Amino acid sequence: MFGGKKRKATSEVTQALQPLIRTLELTTGLPRGFWEDAYVLGFMTGSIAATLAMFASRDKLGDDLGNVFTAVFDGLAGGGGKDIMKRARLFDDEQNRDFLRGTRNAHKVISVTFGLPGYEDDPDVIRAREMSAALEPMMSFTFGHTPEASAVGGTLQKMLFLDVVRQRLRSECV
Repeated sequence: MFGGKKRKATSEVTQALQPLIRTLELTTGLPRGFWEDAYVLGFMTGSIAATLAMFASRDKLGDDLGNVFTAVFDGLAGGGGKDIMKRARLFDDEQNRDFLRGTRNAHKVISVTFGLPGYEDDPDVIRAREMSAALEPMMSFTFGHTPEASAVGGTLQKMLFLDVVRQRLRSECV
């Protein structure tokens, strides 16, 4: 496959993003067309890029960056990473509106979760902050204190990924 840095980056990013997929698998199941949907691929591509930026220097990955994306998709989807990447590249080349919206929303979720500035006045973030604040007493009682950035990031993840996917792909689950 490839060297240690690439293998480590692939492993860390796959592990960081696996809960997104598992949440759907355990609740409603993965909807048909999940790995073909422009928004899903935009969100996942944006999540991979943003998470790579947090865990590993993209510059150090160099020419293997595309291979890392493919390997992460392989790990998340249980195979088919090359086909998923081809579809993602096609959506990106076409400047597909849903793909680009998914990419932007993924960056927003990752940035807020890691406490990065730039989204303080964003309407989605304001709504997520209000929702997580309303749930905080119950969540603290059940799970202990959760830092605000993590709570808001988790709420954003639900709003901008899980809810959107369920709405877009209401068809039977696979």
